[in-house]
Amino acid sequence: MKRIYLIISAIFLFNPVLSNLDVLPDFIGYFLIMLALSQATYTNENAQDAYNSARKLLIISIAKTFSLLLVSSTDVTMSLLLSFSFMIIELIFGIPFILKLFNYLSKLALSCDNGKEAENCTKISYFTIAVTIARLVIAMLPDLTALTLNNGVDTDVLPVLTGFRPMLFIVTGTFSFIVCAIWLVIVEIHFCKLINKEVEEKCKSDFINQVKDNKPLFEAKNCIALMIIFAIASAFVFDFRYLDYSIIPDALMTLAFVCGFAFMLIKGYQKLSFLHIGLALSFVGQAIFFALETKATYDFYSAYSLAQIGEKGVLSLYNKISLWSGISSIFFVLSIAFIMLTLIVSGKNALIKNRELFDGCDFSYQLEEYKKKSKINFLIVCILSLACGVVHFIMIYNKPYNQDFIMINDIVRVIFIVFLIKSILYIHDEIYKRIYSYSLVKI
Repeated sequence: MKRIYLIISAIFLFNPVLSNLDVLPDFIGYFLIMLALSQATYTNENAQDAYNSARKLLIISIAKTFSLLLVSSTDVTMSLLLSFSFMIIELIFGIPFILKLFNYLSKLALSCDNGKEAENCTKISYFTIAVTIARLVIAMLPDLTALTLNNGVDTDVLPVLTGFRPMLFIVTGTFSFIVCAIWLVIVEIHFCKLINKEVEEKCKSDFINQVKDNKPLFEAKNCIALMIIFAIASAFVFDFRYLDYSIIPDALMTLAFVCGFAFMLIKGYQKLSFLHIGLALSFVGQAIFFALETKATYDFYSAYSLAQIGEKGVLSLYNKISLWSGISSIFFVLSIAFIMLTLIVSGKNALIKNRELFDGCDFSYQLEEYKKKSKINFLIVCILSLACGVVHFIMIYNKPYNQDFIMINDIVRVIFIVFLIKSILYIHDEIYKRIYSYSLVKI
């Protein structure tokens, strides 16, 4: 537990929010809190609960930041929808996080004979909840002026108040800043008194003494984090497009897996095999042919439109897009096959390597069950990846004549993403989370 991380995180969490605009992004504050709790999560369940809650809020905060891309400065209605939605979501996940964090800090203070500050934790936590509610509600208030806009149907029309929105931002922002500044001063003083050098040293010594020789615990913890990253990266398979251009290539997801497996190789969790080489080569193929497809798309649409497809020489130019798209899809299917095989094999090897942890369990049954379900997951994901590749090629090829496959392409990719995440989480739960749990029992 490092006090400096909590102190800096409070600075990022104190500033007022204007609608969905957070001047000092909250996700940096949540990330710093996760860093502060990271070592304690190996040995303390309360720290693990607070860490998990902070991770959820980090994801929500990132989504909130990216939501600004969906809102123009004049679209007051969308601003209201998003600010209200995120207010509810952040309160649902934020209040339990605050209670869990201060509950852990309170017990930590008690273990170091700092009873006075431990008692203050409850008061500070309630005050933090009140400030959080006020901060989020105040951020949304200027957007409520959107309710005065005429919907074109009602005959009784309210005076349009959206013109007062900038002034309301100034007023509410100033009030929110004052409230948050008071909270910042109080909580920073509390952190300084609560987490003194004695507490930091005790946390460090407990961590070293309990887990210094527990290699499976570290490996499982790191691999659990990687599985979560892999699951998030799976969303990059969705065909995000701007006009006629794909803005997030499938290769970006493959790159996340390549980097993750490279980390596991460096740490010694895996041994280099033909699967890693195959995945690296398929990633290179994906990247090259996506670049060729993008260039062909630019060459075509910069000179022609789909309406001119019947003119001389236009179809041959468009067919280059289809050709590179088809080859890129083949490399995508190969990448998914290599990804799934690498995940399954690394999970099996981790299970066998740590079989001594499962004394008293029917290990052979556990291993066979894992192989059986992994084989089913492999087949389903590979079949769906093939469907994604085929539908994507048909969508590009038939686009000048029939654009119905655009929606079919999106649906197939969503189904694929769901099953890919499901397969990743199966390995997460059945292998690394299980190793992590049994490693804690051995402490």
